[in-house]
Amino acid sequence: MNAGSVGEPRHGRPNATYVIYDNDTDQLTLREVEYDYQKTCAAIIEKGLPPVFAWRLSKGLEYAERADDPTHVCER
Repeated sequence: MNAGSVGEPRHGRPNATYVIYDNDTDQLTLREVEYDYQKTCAAIIEKGLPPVFAWRLSKGLEYAERADDPTHVCER
């Protein structure tokens, strides 16, 4: 079971996701948690990493159609 991740979301939101598995009932519960993704985006840019990483995080998407346009980075 892959529930997603904190830094590479693919569900259209920057939230972290995780799963809780209950052994007794064989039930999976998907959880989503908001966090200060803008702070993380700013740190990505500050460290000199490609701006597309911050774009993907802020949009919760895999592909960055506007990755070369830095004006949208860290905006939702």
